[in-house]
Parts: sequence; C-alpha cells; structure tokens
Amino acid sequence: MIEGLTNIDFYKDRYDKELQIKLHISTQVRLPITILSLLFAGAFYLIKEYSSILLNSNKLALRVFILFQSLILVGFFLMAIINLIKMYDNGFKKYKYLPLSNVFYEREKIIFDEYSSKFKNIDALNDDEYKNAVLEYSKKYFQTELVEYYVECSSHNQKLNEKRFKYYYASRRLIFVCLGILIILWATLINI
Repeated sequence: MIEGLTNIDFYKDRYDKELQIKLHISTQVRLPITILSLLFAGAFYLIKEYSSILLNSNKLALRVFILFQSLILVGFFLMAIINLIKMYDNGFKKYKYLPLSNVFYEREKIIFDEYSSKFKNIDALNDDEYKNAVLEYSKKYFQTELVEYYVECSSHNQKLNEKRFKYYYASRRLIFVCLGILIILWATLINI
C-alpha cells in the first residue's frame, strides 16, 4: 500500500455496504418461496383434479406427454429450491467480519511498543518529538493494517454477494420456467 493514499473511510464504507447488501439479499427469499408454494399448490390441485381422468384415458401418447411434463416440472422445481437454499445460506460460505475490538486494541498497543523501541535509539529527539513521532508512525501503521482488514473482508463479502445474486436470479428464472410448464400442463389437462 502506498503511504498517503490510504483513504480509510472509502474502505470502511465499502465494507459496510457489502454487509447491507448481505441483509438485502437475505430478505429477497420471501417472494420466490411464496411463488414456489403457490406453484406447488397448483401442481397438487391439477394432480388431484385430473388424475382420475388421466388414468382412465385411452391415449397413451397423452399420458406419456403429461408424465414427461410433470417430471420436468419436478426437476425445475427442485433446481429452483436448491438455488434458493444456496442463495439464502450464503452459497455455503461464510462472510468475513472485522476482528473483535479487543484484538484491534491489543494490536494497537503492540504497534505503539514497537515504534517506541525504534525511536528510543534516536538520540536527536527530545521527549515531545519522541512522543509525537511514535504516535504519528504508530497511527499510520495501524490505519494501514485496518485498511487491509477492510479490503480483505469487503472483497470476500462482495464476491459472496455476487454469487448469492446469481443463485437468486437463477432461481427466479427457474420459477418462471416452472410456471410456464405448469400452465402448459394445465392447458393440456383441461382439454382432455
């Protein structure tokens, strides 16, 4: 990292924004689950209402076609559920968070002690110059480490959020495919 170019507020905002996006994605699971529930109820209704008619039908091709559509519907339905589970469960990966405050506090003290020992050996510094130099360099070094934490955590979280959005949009596409198949199945069954 280049000294003087570190903008800690920028990286802190990126970190905070990725955590907000995480919460936003987690709330998005409600609508697809509701739609999947309605699709499942619709498929169950079709099976209940038309199973006796279908079983008594002499048309083998129609029976095979409806069975094929039903299997495809179940497959897409399961794929949509799997994508929703991956989206909701963070793609089976964990978010990265900043360490606990006491870890930072201890690290800050270690950095201060290191710079204190470095600047003690310089005879040209009086007490005020010594304290100011130690504080200034300790603060800069700690901020650099803090920025590295923010960058590492926000980058990891951003990648995870992008994967979760992909799973979410994949599940939405699969839900629309399920809806289309269910409509075709319904149209086929009512014309028997």
